[in-house]
Amino acid sequence: MDIILEEKQGIRYWRIPFFEAIGCRACFFLRQGGKSGGDFRSLNLGLNTSDAFETILRNRKKALNVSGMGPALPVVGQQVHHHTVTVVGPGQQGRGWFSVETAIPQTDGLMTAYKGLPLAITIADCVPILLADERQRCVAAVHAGWRGIEKKILPGAVRRMILKKQSHPGSIRAVIGPAIGSKRFEVQGEALEKLRKVNPDALYTNQNSRKTFFDLWKAAHDQLIASGLHRSKIKVIRECTYSHRSYYFSHRRDGGNTGRMLAMIQINP
Repeated sequence: MDIILEEKQGIRYWRIPFFEAIGCRACFFLRQGGKSGGDFRSLNLGLNTSDAFETILRNRKKALNVSGMGPALPVVGQQVHHHTVTVVGPGQQGRGWFSVETAIPQTDGLMTAYKGLPLAITIADCVPILLADERQRCVAAVHAGWRGIEKKILPGAVRRMILKKQSHPGSIRAVIGPAIGSKRFEVQGEALEKLRKVNPDALYTNQNSRKTFFDLWKAAHDQLIASGLHRSKIKVIRECTYSHRSYYFSHRRDGGNTGRMLAMIQINP
């Protein structure tokens, strides 16, 4: 199987044998198995929340242990809903892992060619996309909400892999993770206007409510195809963060007062 839901030490996560087959390790965490309480119950991994700081660090330590990644500490970006993809190396290990202030600034995508250096992105509705090159041994982690999709961060990430590591799009594998689903992600105003110009096929209007919704999974998938990836090398975890309260945090569902999951990828040492 390409994607497996596993549980270890109470933590549930999507493990990705699809990447393990090419010497990489990746996972998408759910919200169970941590120490946080209240609105952040229980595996809150987001430092940019009002949860207790020490509890979040304990959650992160446990999640990293369960993931089996390292030996370097993960790199985390600031995530500002833009299109920047930053190349990182051993000198950036641990940036953003213990404090928001040290996160890689102004970036929603991370890329590395170094073994044992995990890349991590925080999520709570936006779509996480993990990429790995079969030949050149580089990986990337991308965070994309509607603004990232509109600014075409995914094609930018693929171009970055091509320019920095001479990757060929046909050798890149991608997994698109849990996000707010197309039946829950209503868009209007500026978002609707901009998305109509970029990914009109990912929009649909409910004929009863006349509300328009956006399919982040389809938009991400279509942009990867347009960037040259093979359809057979793109996998999607169609789990709606909004609809499954027990399993996922959702910024939109919970009015912003919620935790964060992590998506992570690394090249095995």
